[in-house]
Amino acid sequence: MESRLLLLQQLRGQHALVRALEEHPPEGEIAALLAHLADCSRELLRLAGAAAAPAAPDASPWSAVEALLERLDEDALDAPPAVPLDPALGSESVNLRSLVSGHAGHLAWHLGQVARLRSAAGLPAMPGWPENPRRPLEP
Repeated sequence: MESRLLLLQQLRGQHALVRALEEHPPEGEIAALLAHLADCSRELLRLAGAAAAPAAPDASPWSAVEALLERLDEDALDAPPAVPLDPALGSESVNLRSLVSGHAGHLAWHLGQVARLRSAAGLPAMPGWPENPRRPLEP
């Protein structure tokens, strides 16, 4: 399977979790993490030169990131960013594939933080997940 399709599948799953979290407006640290992830998604769109980036600063970028991956082909992911990266980040061997892959990993990291915060607050780790996170693993 093409890496573009794998990345798209991963991001769709992660975005589904974010959308579920947004259905019940989060507060505090969880709200801050989701706002950070939205900002990072908008930055990915900017670096990709995506015309599909949401116009309003408060618009959800999840669909725009998915649309970007849907319209790119596998070879397009080997292209460098459309705009220069911050020199402090380094830009050697950076292409759209590495940016999208890094974005997916970053998103997963923060979703893990959200899950821990929700669990600590006595909530299911993610909306719709069982109260007992071990239950799906038990026979």
